[in-house]
Amino acid sequence: MKNFYWAIVLILFASSTFSQEIILSTDLLNFNVYSKGWEVVISWSTFHEINNSGFSILLSENNNNWKQIAFIEGGGTTTDTLKYLYIDKPPKTGMYYYRLKQIDYDGTFTYLETKSIYYNLPVEIKNLSVFCKNTYNVIQWESIDDSNAVEYKLQRCTQPWIYEDVATTKSGKAYYTLIDNNLDKYGYYIYRIKIIGESTSGYSDTIGVFMHQIEEVLSQNYPNPVESITTINYSIQFLSDVKVVLYNILGQEVYAENLGIQDSGYHNYVINCSTLSSGVYFYAIKTDRSTIVNKLQIIK
Repeated sequence: MKNFYWAIVLILFASSTFSQEIILSTDLLNFNVYSKGWEVVISWSTFHEINNSGFSILLSENNNNWKQIAFIEGGGTTTDTLKYLYIDKPPKTGMYYYRLKQIDYDGTFTYLETKSIYYNLPVEIKNLSVFCKNTYNVIQWESIDDSNAVEYKLQRCTQPWIYEDVATTKSGKAYYTLIDNNLDKYGYYIYRIKIIGESTSGYSDTIGVFMHQIEEVLSQNYPNPVESITTINYSIQFLSDVKVVLYNILGQEVYAENLGIQDSGYHNYVINCSTLSSGVYFYAIKTDRSTIVNKLQIIK
């Protein structure tokens, strides 16, 4: 009786195995993944298909989390050798995993092979950096060989996973600098470089910087009271044309000098008061957006 039981088990196991072989409706002849310039070429061929609706091409960057990037129609039922091709354009350098998922007309599916490839963008960006220059951000990088690039676009992250172009430069240099001065508030900014090729594009890694607010301040001159020469320290929020003006107690302008266009940040200026008589005066820093005033005293 025991022998009869195990005979039945073996028969059921063999039947199950045979059924699984029948369920495998597509026989894969080969599956290849290789890089070519800006592209990753995915090709495969079959020599036998039954009720094959098509192939879902799955992509992963960690061989764990997968997403479908394309669906290629199958050959239905055929014993002919069929060849398939798909071109992927990865956005950045890194390890990529590709998997084929074969799907029948009734919705049943089978995972076929998985291939991995380390993909290098044809243009290599090195030493990507960003720093805050008071009210604007400066982004710099090096390019080892950008003969495959047409231009670069500096992109700023505006919402999660959404980027907008803020500056553009042509390729052909070893060192690059782009400036983002279209900033209306202070906070943390994230950037990336979009590399534009002849027919496709890619992206650098992301990089971020925190931009602090600078207050407009006109400090008390030193020394004060003044006998001849005194220094004033001030800060401005924005790139601006700057002018220093000195008024007497009656509000009359007794001294003025245009300092030209100055960057946002901290500055100082030396006022020569040797030709002015003793008394109380007011000195002002004028920019395109504001005027800051403070008081000094001259003693002879």
